[in-house]
Amino acid sequence: MPHAQRYPGVNVNALAPVGPGSFDPVSTMSQLTGIPVEVTALP
Repeated sequence: MPHAQRYPGVNVNALAPVGPGSFDPVSTMSQLTGIPVEVTALP
């Protein structure tokens, strides 16, 4: 938790898809793996 407390406001839910296709139809669990992101170096 110390890392999360140092960087408030970061939220994986902002990246996660919503709506049809965003959950597993058999288990009805959210699919939160494989969220594409782009990482770039700061200048």
